[in-house]
Amino acid sequence: MLKKIFNLEKIELLTSEQLKSIIGGGEVQPKCIVFAPPGSSGSSYPFYPCAHNPGTVPTLCPDPNDDFAPPIIC
Repeated sequence: MLKKIFNLEKIELLTSEQLKSIIGGGEVQPKCIVFAPPGSSGSSYPFYPCAHNPGTVPTLCPDPNDDFAPPIIC
């Protein structure tokens, strides 16, 4: 039944090496949890655009000066 729904005659599947070359080598990059503030640069944040080392999970604390601000890195 699926063959009737999908016409797969002219579809070419990519090898894993071809997929890696398309998506940038296949390496998994850690993601930022907390981003550096707008207007900052790599000189003030060594892991720019992250505000922390993306390979670690930072400890977040409430901002002591502002009850409505998002959490800051402790």
